[in-house]
Amino acid sequence: MLIDGRRSFVINLVAPQLEHLTIINCSIDYLNAPPGLSSLCYTGDLPQQFSKDRFHSLNKVSICCYMYRPYKEKVARKAIKMLQELHSARYLTLNVDFVECLSSHPDLLMHRPSPFSNLICLAIDSSLRINDAYKVKMSTEARNFFLENSPNATFIMELPEPPPTKTMKQKEARAKKAKRAAEIASHMTEFQALMLDHENVERKQAKEKAKVPFEKVMAEMKAQVGKMHTETAKRLMEEFKICVEELRVLVKEEKAEINAIISKEALIRSLLENMPKRERTVVETCYSQQLVETEALHVRLASEFVASEGIFFREKLLTCILEHLASSSSTTTRGVVVSFGFAGIICTRVV
Repeated sequence: MLIDGRRSFVINLVAPQLEHLTIINCSIDYLNAPPGLSSLCYTGDLPQQFSKDRFHSLNKVSICCYMYRPYKEKVARKAIKMLQELHSARYLTLNVDFVECLSSHPDLLMHRPSPFSNLICLAIDSSLRINDAYKVKMSTEARNFFLENSPNATFIMELPEPPPTKTMKQKEARAKKAKRAAEIASHMTEFQALMLDHENVERKQAKEKAKVPFEKVMAEMKAQVGKMHTETAKRLMEEFKICVEELRVLVKEEKAEINAIISKEALIRSLLENMPKRERTVVETCYSQQLVETEALHVRLASEFVASEGIFFREKLLTCILEHLASSSSTTTRGVVVSFGFAGIICTRVV
């Protein structure tokens, strides 16, 4: 491997068994390479004569030569000569300047046969051309020069897309704006549907109906404070488990709805915040009434969520108390003090 070498007019390689050679940033005029070379990677200026009649068994070749536009005929002739010396290559990779240089002088190729008869793959690398690689065009003459004698070879020349024009940018901006508006409209429709489902009268009635036996057990327990027998505690515990199960299902459904509504609202708010200011103002004007209702709904849903959590807390507390009473060796509840308030059980303690 030769890297960043000084200007060398001739490089003699005395290595008969050498198969792989890499030359990077070394300017040479002639390379006296061993005839058994199978892999060659070269980066540098175009040499005057690369290696006359020395490459007979090349397999992989990668060449990147520095060329400057406008391409002069002299440079094109040197490039052609270099490529002819690489005639045995099977896998050939060239920088895009080769294509552009040869395509700039099609008359030099018209009566030249393709030197590549063993080519399996030709790849054109455009990675070093940052700004205008998309403009590169390969002439018919250049294509024939590379592939005419290897018609089944794979040809790869991937060029970047051209930069968008002003009209294209405006069209893209309009499309993005329309997409954002449609997205907001879709989410608002889904949000309103979720709110309607949450306000389902039948479900609310079912929940209120399910609360009746729940509150009945609590009322009876309150009435039995200080005189509840073990058998009564066991009965209340069984009744409590039955009535609370239906309520649990309804409350969980309600919590899932509340979470879905809150998540949808958060998504809509996020989309609005990420919009350009002027566009956001227009959208907020269109949905001003819905957004006001959303704020009020958010407060109410938070209250409902707390109330739902309170039901489950009371369930756990009552279960503990009733299980204690049911398993107590005493016949009444004198060992447990239970205080009741407006919302249900406030505290308990064993005495």
